[in-house]
Amino acid sequence: MLFGHHDKVLDVTVHSADKLQQLDWLDRNDPYVRLYLDPNRVEDGALTHTVEGGGKRPDWNQTVSLKHLKDTTKYLYLEIMDEDAKIDELIAYAAIPLDQVTTVPNHRYAGKFDVYSRDGKVHGRITLTLRIRKIDEQVHDAKVEESTVAKGVSLAEVGHQKRIQHILHLERHGDLVGGHRTTAPAAGKSVDPVKHRKEA
Repeated sequence: MLFGHHDKVLDVTVHSADKLQQLDWLDRNDPYVRLYLDPNRVEDGALTHTVEGGGKRPDWNQTVSLKHLKDTTKYLYLEIMDEDAKIDELIAYAAIPLDQVTTVPNHRYAGKFDVYSRDGKVHGRITLTLRIRKIDEQVHDAKVEESTVAKGVSLAEVGHQKRIQHILHLERHGDLVGGHRTTAPAAGKSVDPVKHRKEA
């Protein structure tokens, strides 16, 4: 066990992304990031703030904390979304194996991770700092030096791809909630993607 019986938290500092796909040639992307640990409990995840006009190279520099981290948790899942007045659309996604964090000193890992576009091909990168801590430890926003950032491992994990297909289906045919799509959670649960997005 990583910390014995203690509850663990994954702190994720979302620094920036680059080379993202531009969804609309007439407008720049307004990106935010959804992060979670369990595809069956997306509502337990977190959202960054939206970078209005962030385009292909948004900067967030925001730390979120994901609770309920278990020793059996394999991935951090992320989805970069384009906020829109009518429909929030998927820009890119990735699953990040957490063994990159558990096997390094202090359980802290800064990396640039490939992200996958709507067609499942690598299209862009996101820079993150990941840190595992006990729930009663203090949270620190992570600053990153380019020289210390590793080339991280990410993938288009099979279970995540199924959720992505569900999201794309909802973009085409799903219900609208308050002008925005639901987050396409598993088991028919509905989550408002606007919740917490403006917290920065």
